[in-house]
Amino acid sequence: MNFDKPKILYKYSPLSTAELIIRSNSIKFSDPSTFNDPFDCDVNLLEFKLPDKLDEHTSYEIETIKLIFQNHPGFNELIQEEGFIEKMYKEAQIEKVKGARVSCFSLINNNILMWLHYADKHKGICLEFDSDLTSHGFTNLAEEDVTEGEVGYAEYEKINYLSSNRIFAVYKMLLCKSNTWSYEKEFRLITLNRKPELQKFKKSFLKSIYFGLNVTSSDIETFISLCSDYKYETLKFFKAEKRNLTIEFEQI
Repeated sequence: MNFDKPKILYKYSPLSTAELIIRSNSIKFSDPSTFNDPFDCDVNLLEFKLPDKLDEHTSYEIETIKLIFQNHPGFNELIQEEGFIEKMYKEAQIEKVKGARVSCFSLINNNILMWLHYADKHKGICLEFDSDLTSHGFTNLAEEDVTEGEVGYAEYEKINYLSSNRIFAVYKMLLCKSNTWSYEKEFRLITLNRKPELQKFKKSFLKSIYFGLNVTSSDIETFISLCSDYKYETLKFFKAEKRNLTIEFEQI
């Protein structure tokens, strides 16, 4: 697990989506159930096996759930059934997890596959965001509503949420992907508590725009003009070039 804050975050995007980001100065935080990898952020990777001895936090949560449902018809009979407490607890916790929304970034801006998959085969752009995530750059999110972390790459596995290290269990679900995706070098911002998918960011959060190899001069001029119209006054602009068998960027 690596929770060090990166210096820069990048988001690859088709030109049309980037225009929407500029016009609205907002970023989409997606429901993980829509991700193209069906095991990414899958709540079914969490197991809820009660240990022989409950820690104080788990005991408190279970008693709270009992109090909430104690007056429901048939509760006293159901509570005696084997596995019912685990099932009840699991459903309550999964509802919390389902309230998470994720926005994906990368730690690099020159990966050929990323430009191919997420930036319209180099006809799109890559947005560079500020390194200072202390305030998260967003105008409507409190500190307790957002978390962040670098994605780790390992094979998917089930893990017991009720183990002694719950933070690691949540990390494995929200911030761990198969080695297949390691080329993305992904970093995630995660909103909690069912916040709206679109979140406005401070314009100073966006620092630079990198145009792909196949973006036309006309599209570049139009996009730079759009940024000016929407008062992104400190933005820097770069154009991708092929040099020494790698992608490099020249400032416009």
